[in-house]
Amino acid sequence: MTMNHSKAKQDSSLYKWVVVIGCMYIQAVIAGSITASTMFLVLFAEYFQKSVGETFAVSSLQFLVRTLTAPFIGGLTRRFGCRPMVIAAGIISTIAVILTSFATSLMWVYITYGVMLGLAFSLMYGPSIVIVGQYFTRRHALANGMVFTGVGIGMMALPPLYQMLIETYGWRSALVVISGIYMNIIVSGMLMKPLNSDDTVGQEADFNRVQDNQSTHNGDTFESTDITDECRVTQGDDMTYNEVRSNIEHNKVGEVKHAAVRSRKSQRCSVLRENLNITLLRHNSWLQVMCVAGVFLGFGYIIGLVHFVPKAVSENIEKLDAAFLMTIMGITSLVGRCLHGWFVDLGYFSPAVVFAVSLSSAGACLMGMPLSNGSYAVLAAVAACFGFSVGVGMPIYAVTLKACVGVEHLSNALGWYILFSGIGYMLGAPVAGWLYDLTSNYNVSFIIASSSMIISGCIVFVKLGCQKWKSKKIYEQETKCQDIPVSGNQCGTEIIHSARA
Repeated sequence: MTMNHSKAKQDSSLYKWVVVIGCMYIQAVIAGSITASTMFLVLFAEYFQKSVGETFAVSSLQFLVRTLTAPFIGGLTRRFGCRPMVIAAGIISTIAVILTSFATSLMWVYITYGVMLGLAFSLMYGPSIVIVGQYFTRRHALANGMVFTGVGIGMMALPPLYQMLIETYGWRSALVVISGIYMNIIVSGMLMKPLNSDDTVGQEADFNRVQDNQSTHNGDTFESTDITDECRVTQGDDMTYNEVRSNIEHNKVGEVKHAAVRSRKSQRCSVLRENLNITLLRHNSWLQVMCVAGVFLGFGYIIGLVHFVPKAVSENIEKLDAAFLMTIMGITSLVGRCLHGWFVDLGYFSPAVVFAVSLSSAGACLMGMPLSNGSYAVLAAVAACFGFSVGVGMPIYAVTLKACVGVEHLSNALGWYILFSGIGYMLGAPVAGWLYDLTSNYNVSFIIASSSMIISGCIVFVKLGCQKWKSKKIYEQETKCQDIPVSGNQCGTEIIHSARA
Protein backbone atom coordinates (compact mmCIF):
# COMPACT_ATOMS: atom_id res chain seq x y z
CA MET A 1 0.00 0.00 0.00
CA THR A 2 2.81 2.40 0.93
CA MET A 3 4.72 1.49 -2.23
CA ASN A 4 1.68 2.22 -4.41
CA HIS A 5 1.10 5.54 -2.62
CA SER A 6 4.73 6.62 -3.08
CA LYS A 7 4.64 5.58 -6.73
CA ALA A 8 1.44 7.56 -7.30
CA LYS A 9 2.99 10.56 -5.57
CA GLN A 10 6.10 10.24 -7.74
CA ASP A 11 4.00 10.02 -10.90
CA SER A 12 2.11 13.13 -9.78
CA SER A 13 5.36 15.03 -9.16
CA LEU A 14 6.55 14.13 -12.66
CA TYR A 15 3.23 14.80 -14.32
CA LYS A 16 2.98 18.38 -13.06
CA TRP A 17 6.06 19.27 -15.12
CA VAL A 18 4.22 17.96 -18.17
CA VAL A 19 1.46 20.44 -17.31
CA VAL A 20 4.10 23.18 -17.14
CA ILE A 21 5.22 22.34 -20.70
CA GLY A 22 1.61 22.54 -21.90
CA CYS A 23 1.14 25.92 -20.21
CA MET A 24 4.43 27.14 -21.66
CA TYR A 25 3.14 26.26 -25.12
CA ILE A 26 0.00 28.31 -24.50
CA GLN A 27 2.00 31.36 -23.44
CA ALA A 28 4.24 30.98 -26.49
CA VAL A 29 1.25 30.86 -28.84
CA ILE A 30 -0.40 33.92 -27.28
CA ALA A 31 2.74 36.08 -27.21
CA GLY A 32 3.98 34.96 -30.62
CA SER A 33 0.61 35.43 -32.29
CA ILE A 34 0.15 38.93 -30.86
CA THR A 35 3.66 39.91 -31.98
CA ALA A 36 3.17 38.48 -35.47
CA SER A 37 -0.35 39.85 -35.92
CA THR A 38 1.04 43.06 -37.48
CA MET A 39 2.12 41.02 -40.52
CA PHE A 40 -1.48 39.98 -41.20
CA LEU A 41 -2.91 43.40 -40.37
CA VAL A 42 -0.74 45.04 -43.03
CA LEU A 43 -1.92 42.46 -45.56
CA PHE A 44 -5.55 43.00 -44.51
CA ALA A 45 -5.17 46.74 -45.11
CA GLU A 46 -3.81 46.14 -48.61
CA TYR A 47 -6.31 43.44 -49.57
CA PHE A 48 -9.47 45.18 -48.31
CA GLN A 49 -8.14 48.64 -49.31
CA LYS A 50 -8.67 50.12 -45.86
CA SER A 51 -6.58 52.59 -43.89
CA VAL A 52 -3.93 51.40 -41.47
CA GLY A 53 -5.87 52.90 -38.56
CA GLU A 54 -9.04 50.99 -39.42
CA THR A 55 -7.16 47.74 -39.87
CA PHE A 56 -5.03 48.01 -36.74
CA ALA A 57 -8.21 48.57 -34.74
CA VAL A 58 -8.54 44.76 -35.00
CA SER A 59 -5.59 44.43 -32.61
CA SER A 60 -7.11 46.99 -30.23
CA LEU A 61 -10.44 45.17 -30.30
CA GLN A 62 -8.71 41.87 -29.57
CA PHE A 63 -6.91 43.40 -26.58
CA LEU A 64 -10.12 45.05 -25.34
CA VAL A 65 -12.05 41.77 -25.40
CA ARG A 66 -9.18 39.97 -23.68
CA THR A 67 -9.04 42.56 -20.91
CA LEU A 68 -12.73 43.16 -20.21
CA THR A 69 -13.63 39.48 -20.06
CA ALA A 70 -10.80 38.60 -17.64
CA PRO A 71 -12.85 38.85 -14.39
CA PHE A 72 -15.67 36.76 -15.89
CA ILE A 73 -13.19 34.15 -17.13
CA GLY A 74 -11.66 34.05 -13.65
CA GLY A 75 -15.05 33.23 -12.14
CA LEU A 76 -15.78 30.58 -14.75
CA THR A 77 -12.37 29.03 -14.17
CA ARG A 78 -13.04 28.74 -10.47
CA ARG A 79 -16.46 27.22 -11.14
CA PHE A 80 -15.67 24.78 -13.97
CA GLY A 81 -11.90 24.27 -13.70
CA CYS A 82 -8.98 25.02 -15.98
CA ARG A 83 -9.28 22.05 -18.35
CA PRO A 84 -12.67 22.89 -19.97
CA MET A 85 -11.73 26.55 -20.31
CA VAL A 86 -8.50 25.83 -22.20
CA ILE A 87 -10.13 23.17 -24.39
CA ALA A 88 -12.88 25.67 -25.28
CA ALA A 89 -10.19 28.25 -26.03
CA GLY A 90 -8.43 25.86 -28.38
CA ILE A 91 -11.65 25.12 -30.25
CA ILE A 92 -12.69 28.79 -30.51
CA SER A 93 -9.23 29.98 -31.61
CA THR A 94 -8.99 27.28 -34.28
CA ILE A 95 -12.42 28.15 -35.67
CA ALA A 96 -11.63 31.88 -35.51
CA VAL A 97 -8.40 31.57 -37.52
CA ILE A 98 -10.00 29.27 -40.12
CA LEU A 99 -12.95 31.64 -40.54
CA THR A 100 -10.55 34.57 -40.93
CA SER A 101 -8.95 32.80 -43.90
CA PHE A 102 -12.34 33.07 -45.68
CA ALA A 103 -12.82 36.76 -44.84
CA THR A 104 -14.43 38.93 -47.51
CA SER A 105 -14.54 42.20 -45.56
CA LEU A 106 -12.77 43.96 -42.72
CA MET A 107 -15.88 43.63 -40.54
CA TRP A 108 -15.53 39.85 -40.89
CA VAL A 109 -11.96 40.17 -39.58
CA TYR A 110 -13.20 42.31 -36.68
CA ILE A 111 -15.52 39.51 -35.56
CA THR A 112 -13.22 36.51 -36.11
CA TYR A 113 -9.67 37.79 -35.60
CA GLY A 114 -10.69 40.51 -33.15
CA VAL A 115 -13.57 39.34 -30.96
CA MET A 116 -13.37 35.53 -31.26
CA LEU A 117 -9.59 35.25 -31.03
CA GLY A 118 -9.47 37.81 -28.20
CA LEU A 119 -12.04 35.75 -26.27
CA ALA A 120 -10.00 32.59 -26.91
CA PHE A 121 -6.84 34.29 -25.60
CA SER A 122 -8.72 35.31 -22.45
CA LEU A 123 -10.03 31.77 -21.97
CA MET A 124 -6.58 30.20 -22.21
CA TYR A 125 -4.32 32.81 -20.57
CA GLY A 126 -5.65 32.85 -17.01
CA PRO A 127 -6.25 29.09 -16.59
CA SER A 128 -2.73 28.32 -17.88
CA ILE A 129 -1.39 30.33 -14.91
CA VAL A 130 -3.94 29.17 -12.34
CA ILE A 131 -3.33 25.46 -12.98
CA VAL A 132 0.37 25.90 -12.19
CA GLY A 133 -0.55 27.50 -8.85
CA GLN A 134 -2.81 24.53 -8.11
CA TYR A 135 -0.18 21.91 -8.91
CA PHE A 136 2.83 23.59 -7.28
CA THR A 137 3.57 24.87 -3.80
CA ARG A 138 7.25 24.57 -2.96
CA ARG A 139 8.50 25.30 -6.46
CA HIS A 140 5.67 27.46 -7.68
CA ALA A 141 7.90 30.42 -8.57
CA LEU A 142 10.25 28.20 -10.56
CA ALA A 143 7.41 26.51 -12.44
CA ASN A 144 5.68 29.84 -13.05
CA GLY A 145 8.92 31.30 -14.42
CA MET A 146 9.29 28.35 -16.78
CA VAL A 147 5.74 28.88 -18.04
CA PHE A 148 6.45 32.55 -18.79
CA THR A 149 9.62 31.68 -20.69
CA GLY A 150 7.15 30.62 -23.36
CA VAL A 151 6.49 34.35 -23.92
CA GLY A 152 10.07 34.94 -25.04
CA ILE A 153 10.20 31.73 -27.06
CA GLY A 154 6.96 32.55 -28.86
CA MET A 155 8.05 36.11 -29.66
CA MET A 156 11.29 34.82 -31.20
CA ALA A 157 9.95 31.73 -33.00
CA LEU A 158 6.46 32.46 -34.33
CA PRO A 159 6.93 35.77 -36.25
CA PRO A 160 9.55 34.35 -38.66
CA LEU A 161 7.48 31.15 -39.01
CA TYR A 162 4.36 33.15 -39.86
CA GLN A 163 6.29 35.26 -42.36
CA MET A 164 7.65 32.15 -44.06
CA LEU A 165 4.15 30.68 -44.32
CA ILE A 166 2.79 33.92 -45.80
CA GLU A 167 5.55 34.08 -48.42
CA THR A 168 5.10 30.41 -49.32
CA TYR A 169 1.32 29.98 -49.32
CA GLY A 170 -0.23 33.46 -49.14
CA TRP A 171 -2.09 34.86 -46.15
CA ARG A 172 -5.28 32.79 -46.55
CA SER A 173 -3.54 29.40 -46.74
CA ALA A 174 -1.07 30.51 -44.07
CA LEU A 175 -3.95 31.07 -41.65
CA VAL A 176 -5.26 27.58 -42.33
CA VAL A 177 -1.84 26.12 -41.49
CA ILE A 178 -1.57 28.32 -38.39
CA SER A 179 -4.93 27.00 -37.18
CA GLY A 180 -3.14 23.72 -36.55
CA ILE A 181 -0.93 25.52 -34.02
CA TYR A 182 -4.04 26.67 -32.17
CA MET A 183 -5.55 23.20 -32.36
CA ASN A 184 -2.67 21.88 -30.25
CA ILE A 185 -3.94 24.09 -27.42
CA ILE A 186 -6.74 21.54 -27.04
CA VAL A 187 -4.06 18.96 -26.24
CA SER A 188 -2.52 21.31 -23.67
CA GLY A 189 -5.94 21.70 -22.07
CA MET A 190 -6.48 17.94 -21.91
CA LEU A 191 -3.22 17.65 -19.93
CA MET A 192 -4.67 19.81 -17.14
CA LYS A 193 -6.10 17.08 -14.94
CA PRO A 194 -8.06 18.55 -12.04
CA LEU A 195 -6.66 17.68 -8.63
CA ASN A 196 -8.82 15.48 -6.39
CA SER A 197 -9.85 16.54 -2.91
CA ASP A 198 -6.91 14.79 -1.20
CA ASP A 199 -4.42 16.52 -3.46
CA THR A 200 -6.11 19.87 -2.86
CA VAL A 201 -5.92 19.47 0.91
CA GLY A 202 -2.25 18.53 0.60
CA GLN A 203 -1.58 21.51 -1.62
CA GLU A 204 -3.20 23.88 0.88
CA ALA A 205 -1.19 22.40 3.74
CA ASP A 206 2.05 22.69 1.77
CA PHE A 207 1.14 26.25 0.79
CA ASN A 208 0.68 27.20 4.45
CA ARG A 209 4.01 25.60 5.37
CA VAL A 210 5.79 27.47 2.60
CA GLN A 211 4.23 30.77 3.73
CA ASP A 212 5.31 30.09 7.31
CA ASN A 213 8.86 29.32 6.18
CA GLN A 214 9.04 32.51 4.14
CA SER A 215 7.73 34.59 7.01
CA THR A 216 10.51 33.25 9.24
CA HIS A 217 13.07 34.34 6.64
CA ASN A 218 11.87 37.88 5.99
CA GLY A 219 9.14 38.72 8.47
CA ASP A 220 6.64 39.65 5.74
CA THR A 221 3.19 38.22 6.22
CA PHE A 222 0.06 38.65 4.17
CA GLU A 223 -3.17 39.45 5.88
CA SER A 224 -5.55 36.58 6.53
CA THR A 225 -9.02 37.24 5.16
CA ASP A 226 -11.87 34.80 5.51
CA ILE A 227 -12.97 35.15 1.91
CA THR A 228 -15.28 32.15 2.01
CA ASP A 229 -17.53 33.64 4.65
CA GLU A 230 -17.46 37.07 3.02
CA CYS A 231 -18.55 35.68 -0.34
CA ARG A 232 -21.68 34.02 1.02
CA VAL A 233 -24.92 35.72 0.07
CA THR A 234 -27.03 36.83 3.00
CA GLN A 235 -30.26 35.01 3.58
CA GLY A 236 -32.25 38.21 3.20
CA ASP A 237 -31.32 38.47 -0.48
CA ASP A 238 -33.16 35.33 -1.61
CA MET A 239 -36.62 33.95 -0.95
CA THR A 240 -36.11 30.64 0.80
CA TYR A 241 -38.06 27.47 0.13
CA ASN A 242 -39.81 27.59 3.50
CA GLU A 243 -41.01 31.15 2.89
CA VAL A 244 -42.48 30.23 -0.50
CA ARG A 245 -44.10 27.15 1.05
CA SER A 246 -45.60 29.25 3.84
CA ASN A 247 -47.05 31.73 1.35
CA ILE A 248 -48.62 28.91 -0.63
CA GLU A 249 -50.25 27.54 2.51
CA HIS A 250 -51.76 30.98 3.20
CA ASN A 251 -53.07 31.21 -0.41
CA LYS A 252 -50.99 34.26 -1.15
CA VAL A 253 -50.68 33.45 -4.82
CA GLY A 254 -49.83 36.99 -5.88
CA GLU A 255 -47.11 37.30 -3.30
CA VAL A 256 -45.72 33.91 -4.30
CA LYS A 257 -45.45 34.98 -7.96
CA HIS A 258 -43.81 38.24 -6.97
CA ALA A 259 -41.46 36.39 -4.63
CA ALA A 260 -40.56 33.87 -7.34
CA VAL A 261 -39.66 36.66 -9.78
CA ARG A 262 -37.65 38.42 -7.09
CA SER A 263 -35.96 35.14 -6.19
CA ARG A 264 -34.95 34.46 -9.81
CA LYS A 265 -33.52 37.97 -10.19
CA SER A 266 -31.69 37.66 -6.90
CA GLN A 267 -30.30 34.28 -7.88
CA ARG A 268 -28.99 35.67 -11.17
CA CYS A 269 -27.34 38.54 -9.31
CA SER A 270 -25.94 36.08 -6.78
CA VAL A 271 -24.43 33.93 -9.53
CA LEU A 272 -22.90 37.02 -11.15
CA ARG A 273 -21.47 38.20 -7.83
CA GLU A 274 -20.11 34.75 -7.11
CA ASN A 275 -18.47 34.42 -10.53
CA LEU A 276 -16.88 37.87 -10.40
CA ASN A 277 -16.12 37.54 -6.67
CA ILE A 278 -16.38 41.30 -6.15
CA THR A 279 -16.19 40.70 -2.40
CA LEU A 280 -12.65 39.47 -2.84
CA LEU A 281 -11.67 42.76 -4.47
CA ARG A 282 -13.56 44.84 -1.90
CA HIS A 283 -12.21 43.22 1.25
CA ASN A 284 -8.70 41.97 0.40
CA SER A 285 -6.43 44.99 0.65
CA TRP A 286 -3.49 43.09 -0.86
CA LEU A 287 -5.46 42.43 -4.04
CA GLN A 288 -6.42 46.10 -4.16
CA VAL A 289 -2.77 47.09 -3.87
CA MET A 290 -1.75 44.68 -6.61
CA CYS A 291 -4.46 45.96 -8.95
CA VAL A 292 -3.48 49.61 -8.44
CA ALA A 293 0.18 48.70 -8.95
CA GLY A 294 -0.85 46.85 -12.12
CA VAL A 295 -2.40 50.02 -13.56
CA PHE A 296 0.83 51.99 -13.10
CA LEU A 297 2.91 49.04 -14.32
CA GLY A 298 0.94 48.67 -17.55
CA PHE A 299 0.91 52.41 -18.16
CA GLY A 300 4.67 52.85 -17.75
CA TYR A 301 5.69 49.63 -19.45
CA ILE A 302 3.81 50.22 -22.70
CA ILE A 303 5.09 53.79 -23.02
CA GLY A 304 8.69 52.67 -22.55
CA LEU A 305 8.31 49.74 -24.91
CA VAL A 306 6.62 51.71 -27.71
CA HIS A 307 9.15 54.55 -27.64
CA PHE A 308 12.36 52.56 -27.13
CA VAL A 309 13.34 52.02 -30.77
CA PRO A 310 12.07 55.43 -32.01
CA LYS A 311 14.14 57.10 -29.28
CA ALA A 312 17.28 55.33 -30.53
CA VAL A 313 16.52 56.25 -34.16
CA SER A 314 15.97 59.89 -33.19
CA GLU A 315 19.53 59.93 -31.81
CA ASN A 316 20.99 58.93 -35.20
CA ILE A 317 21.27 55.22 -34.45
CA GLU A 318 20.88 53.00 -37.51
CA LYS A 319 17.46 51.36 -37.74
CA LEU A 320 18.91 47.85 -37.77
CA ASP A 321 21.03 48.59 -34.70
CA ALA A 322 18.02 50.18 -33.00
CA ALA A 323 15.92 47.09 -33.70
CA PHE A 324 18.68 44.92 -32.22
CA LEU A 325 18.09 46.70 -28.90
CA MET A 326 14.77 44.86 -28.70
CA THR A 327 16.63 41.59 -29.24
CA ILE A 328 18.91 42.44 -26.32
CA MET A 329 15.87 43.26 -24.22
CA GLY A 330 14.22 39.99 -25.19
CA ILE A 331 17.28 37.89 -24.33
CA THR A 332 17.75 39.44 -20.88
CA SER A 333 14.02 39.19 -20.26
CA LEU A 334 14.19 35.48 -21.01
CA VAL A 335 17.10 35.12 -18.56
CA GLY A 336 15.09 36.93 -15.87
CA ARG A 337 12.07 34.72 -16.42
CA CYS A 338 14.22 31.60 -16.11
CA LEU A 339 16.26 32.52 -13.03
CA HIS A 340 13.93 34.48 -10.77
CA GLY A 341 11.82 31.45 -9.85
CA TRP A 342 14.79 29.60 -8.42
CA PHE A 343 15.74 32.67 -6.36
CA VAL A 344 12.22 33.24 -5.00
CA ASP A 345 11.84 29.57 -4.06
CA LEU A 346 14.86 29.89 -1.75
CA GLY A 347 12.48 31.74 0.58
CA TYR A 348 14.76 34.59 1.66
CA PHE A 349 12.40 37.21 0.24
CA SER A 350 8.65 37.08 -0.24
CA PRO A 351 7.27 37.23 -3.80
CA ALA A 352 5.85 40.69 -3.06
CA VAL A 353 9.31 42.04 -2.21
CA VAL A 354 10.79 40.64 -5.44
CA PHE A 355 7.83 42.03 -7.38
CA ALA A 356 8.27 45.52 -5.91
CA VAL A 357 12.05 45.55 -6.40
CA SER A 358 11.78 44.44 -10.03
CA LEU A 359 9.21 47.12 -10.88
CA SER A 360 11.20 49.87 -9.20
CA SER A 361 14.43 48.79 -10.87
CA ALA A 362 12.72 48.66 -14.27
CA GLY A 363 11.53 52.23 -13.77
CA ALA A 364 14.99 53.31 -12.65
CA CYS A 365 16.46 51.79 -15.83
CA LEU A 366 14.17 53.88 -18.02
CA MET A 367 15.51 57.01 -16.31
CA GLY A 368 18.74 56.36 -18.21
CA MET A 369 17.08 56.91 -21.60
CA PRO A 370 17.03 60.75 -21.44
CA LEU A 371 20.72 60.63 -20.44
CA SER A 372 21.89 58.41 -23.31
CA ASN A 373 22.99 61.31 -25.59
CA GLY A 374 23.16 59.04 -28.61
CA SER A 375 25.47 56.48 -26.96
CA TYR A 376 24.64 53.00 -28.22
CA ALA A 377 26.42 51.43 -25.24
CA VAL A 378 24.13 53.29 -22.83
CA LEU A 379 21.03 52.32 -24.81
CA ALA A 380 22.13 48.67 -24.89
CA ALA A 381 22.79 48.70 -21.13
CA VAL A 382 19.36 50.21 -20.45
CA ALA A 383 17.71 47.65 -22.73
CA ALA A 384 19.50 44.78 -20.97
CA CYS A 385 18.67 45.98 -17.44
CA PHE A 386 15.10 46.89 -18.32
CA GLY A 387 14.53 43.54 -20.02
CA PHE A 388 15.87 41.60 -17.04
CA SER A 389 13.81 43.59 -14.52
CA VAL A 390 10.63 43.19 -16.54
CA GLY A 391 11.43 39.50 -17.04
CA VAL A 392 11.37 39.11 -13.28
CA GLY A 393 8.40 41.38 -12.54
CA MET A 394 5.94 40.21 -15.19
CA PRO A 395 5.79 36.50 -14.16
CA ILE A 396 6.14 36.94 -10.39
CA TYR A 397 2.78 38.72 -10.07
CA ALA A 398 1.01 35.34 -10.28
CA VAL A 399 3.04 33.96 -7.36
CA THR A 400 2.37 37.16 -5.40
CA LEU A 401 -1.36 36.94 -6.02
CA LYS A 402 -1.39 33.34 -4.80
CA ALA A 403 0.34 34.46 -1.60
CA CYS A 404 -2.25 37.24 -1.22
CA VAL A 405 -5.49 35.30 -1.71
CA GLY A 406 -4.59 31.60 -1.63
CA VAL A 407 -5.03 28.88 -4.23
CA GLU A 408 -8.83 28.80 -4.09
CA HIS A 409 -9.32 32.42 -5.15
CA LEU A 410 -6.32 32.70 -7.49
CA SER A 411 -8.42 32.60 -10.67
CA ASN A 412 -10.63 35.49 -9.53
CA ALA A 413 -7.67 37.54 -8.34
CA LEU A 414 -5.88 36.93 -11.62
CA GLY A 415 -8.92 38.11 -13.57
CA TRP A 416 -9.14 41.36 -11.64
CA TYR A 417 -5.41 41.99 -11.96
CA ILE A 418 -5.51 41.45 -15.73
CA LEU A 419 -8.41 43.90 -16.00
CA PHE A 420 -6.67 46.67 -14.07
CA SER A 421 -3.27 46.20 -15.71
CA GLY A 422 -5.07 46.17 -19.07
CA ILE A 423 -6.51 49.59 -18.26
CA GLY A 424 -2.95 50.82 -17.81
CA TYR A 425 -1.92 49.35 -21.16
CA MET A 426 -4.89 50.93 -22.94
CA LEU A 427 -4.19 54.36 -21.42
CA GLY A 428 -0.44 54.20 -22.00
CA ALA A 429 -0.48 53.70 -25.78
CA PRO A 430 -2.45 56.85 -26.72
CA VAL A 431 -0.71 58.92 -24.04
CA ALA A 432 2.64 57.88 -25.54
CA GLY A 433 1.66 59.30 -28.94
CA TRP A 434 0.11 62.41 -27.41
CA LEU A 435 3.26 63.18 -25.40
CA TYR A 436 5.46 63.00 -28.49
CA ASP A 437 3.09 65.18 -30.51
CA LEU A 438 3.11 67.73 -27.70
CA THR A 439 6.86 67.81 -26.97
CA SER A 440 8.44 66.54 -30.25
CA ASN A 441 10.93 64.47 -28.22
CA TYR A 442 10.90 61.24 -26.24
CA ASN A 443 12.53 62.39 -23.00
CA VAL A 444 9.28 63.44 -21.33
CA SER A 445 7.69 60.13 -22.30
CA PHE A 446 10.47 58.13 -20.67
CA ILE A 447 10.43 60.27 -17.53
CA ILE A 448 6.69 59.65 -17.13
CA ALA A 449 7.08 55.94 -17.93
CA SER A 450 9.91 55.62 -15.43
CA SER A 451 7.98 57.46 -12.72
CA SER A 452 4.90 55.30 -13.30
CA MET A 453 6.82 52.04 -12.87
CA ILE A 454 8.65 53.33 -9.80
CA ILE A 455 5.31 54.35 -8.29
CA SER A 456 3.95 50.85 -8.90
CA GLY A 457 6.86 49.37 -6.96
CA CYS A 458 6.56 51.93 -4.17
CA ILE A 459 2.85 51.11 -3.73
CA VAL A 460 3.76 47.51 -2.95
CA PHE A 461 6.62 48.62 -0.68
CA VAL A 462 4.26 50.85 1.33
CA LYS A 463 1.83 47.97 1.78
CA LEU A 464 4.67 45.70 2.90
CA GLY A 465 5.77 48.32 5.44
CA CYS A 466 2.24 48.73 6.78
CA GLN A 467 1.84 44.98 7.05
CA LYS A 468 5.10 44.60 8.92
CA TRP A 469 4.15 47.44 11.28
CA LYS A 470 0.74 45.84 11.89
CA SER A 471 2.34 42.46 12.63
CA LYS A 472 4.78 44.10 15.02
CA LYS A 473 1.94 45.90 16.80
CA ILE A 474 -0.03 42.67 17.19
CA TYR A 475 3.06 40.94 18.58
CA GLU A 476 3.57 43.74 21.12
CA GLN A 477 -0.08 43.49 22.19
CA GLU A 478 0.24 39.73 22.66
CA THR A 479 3.40 40.22 24.74
CA LYS A 480 1.67 42.89 26.80
CA CYS A 481 -1.28 40.60 27.48
CA GLN A 482 1.08 37.89 28.66
CA ASP A 483 2.94 40.24 31.02
CA ILE A 484 -0.07 42.10 32.43
CA PRO A 485 -2.70 39.97 34.29
CA VAL A 486 -5.97 40.90 32.51
CA SER A 487 -8.91 38.81 31.46
CA GLY A 488 -8.60 36.72 28.34
CA ASN A 489 -11.55 38.45 26.66
CA GLN A 490 -10.01 41.88 27.23
CA CYS A 491 -6.69 40.74 25.73
CA GLY A 492 -8.41 39.31 22.70
CA THR A 493 -10.39 42.52 22.21
CA GLU A 494 -7.25 44.66 22.38
CA ILE A 495 -5.45 42.47 19.82
CA ILE A 496 -8.39 42.55 17.40
CA HIS A 497 -8.69 46.34 17.68
CA SER A 498 -4.95 46.77 17.09
CA ALA A 499 -5.12 44.52 14.03
CA ARG A 500 -7.96 46.56 12.54
CA ALA A 501 -6.33 49.89 13.30
